[in-house]
Amino acid sequence: MNSLIPRVFICSPYRAALTAEERKRLSAQKLIELRDQRLMENVLIALAGCAFAHAYGKLPLAPHLYFPRFLEDDDPQERAEGIRFGSDWLMECEQVWIMSETISEGMKAEIALAKSLGIPVQYFTPFDICKETDAGKYFLPIEEPIAQTTPNAARV
Repeated sequence: MNSLIPRVFICSPYRAALTAEERKRLSAQKLIELRDQRLMENVLIALAGCAFAHAYGKLPLAPHLYFPRFLEDDDPQERAEGIRFGSDWLMECEQVWIMSETISEGMKAEIALAKSLGIPVQYFTPFDICKETDAGKYFLPIEEPIAQTTPNAARV
């Protein structure tokens, strides 16, 4: 039997962040549209991260793309289950790949878990995801971001 394909945990924002200013300034309809747009941008980044990992011969594990399909992210109990399941996946990975300069609270917890287990954490930033046809060029490596939590600012 062949050896297992190296697994990488794909870590990127999922929930759409809305700023306090946007919540004050925009109508309910505009807030819904903006939230949906940002969620789709976040999903695109995660999917591109999976394609990027695959292009480098890795098996990408992206729990935030999988578990919300059958667990309700807005239900605190189901969200906690999804986070626990994702943590189990993370423990089976050889590396954690951070696919965004935006670091959410959930991502902070995943990064802390990886570091506590001695799992290497590598940081990337999206680069021309929508224009580039070679998935191996979707992201650029970066140093650990200084600002750990910022509003959604994806470059797609």
